[in-house]
Amino acid sequence: MSDPKSSVKAMAEKLGTITTLYMHVNGDGSFKAAGEALLKS
Repeated sequence: MSDPKSSVKAMAEKLGTITTLYMHVNGDGSFKAAGEALLKS
């Protein structure tokens, strides 16, 4: 996600999800608190 040319929609489709990634991942590719919690669940 640190690539400014990356498409969030394309990444979500690649991961098989429709969840908005911005809620879980920062622009530099690091996880937000919600992303960390998701990984731990």
